Amino acid sequence: MLNSINIGQSLQAYNFTHVRNHHKYHNDNGNPINDRSSTFLGGKGGEHNTLWNYAVLGGFSTLYSIIPHILWALFLWAKPFSGRDHHFEKLVSKNEINKKKEFAQLRLDRITMFIGLVILFSISWQWTLLCYLPSLLFAFILVNLQNYYEHHGANPESKFTNSVSHYGKLYNLLTFNDGYHQEHHISGGTHWSLLPKLRERYIDKFKE
Repeated sequence: MLNSINIGQSLQAYNFTHVRNHHKYHNDNGNPINDRSSTFLGGKGGEHNTLWNYAVLGGFSTLYSIIPHILWALFLWAKPFSGRDHHFEKLVSKNEINKKKEFAQLRLDRITMFIGLVILFSISWQWTLLCYLPSLLFAFILVNLQNYYEHHGANPESKFTNSVSHYGKLYNLLTFNDGYHQEHHISGGTHWSLLPKLRERYIDKFKE
């Protein structure tokens, strides 16, 4: 719940979209496209979407979605999801007990986000509007920018070519080896510190 305030979105929802969706479909370009964060979504002629649409407008969309998500968590108890979460239906646990726990966590995350915003506005509405929310928007845009270039030009048909790695030392120092993105897609559960060793294991496949 605390992390949901920090990242401006439910951590449970992030688990749905990143772990259970993105790492299952790997930025696919199918018909329909199953990866809800695919860079091909909204693209024309089977090509990637534009950087502006994906990163910038996508960032505004993520910021705006905070409103319906919070309203759903506060008032729409009869509905399992908000209107913008319909694709979660395929991502929740099949086990009924775990499913209820995940629904509850999703609501708790978003209710906590609401409480956090109320506290921030009560302390200083000027700072919240002019500093916090713009910083959150900038963070969303940066995340989209990062994801765009981690998959732009990659071939989603093969698990060895479905994303793009960057092995620069400074970037990987600052991002906990996020540059080893192809390796991350091969084994999403591998700890970030072990990704360079994973690269060595698959180096021949990467060269192919």
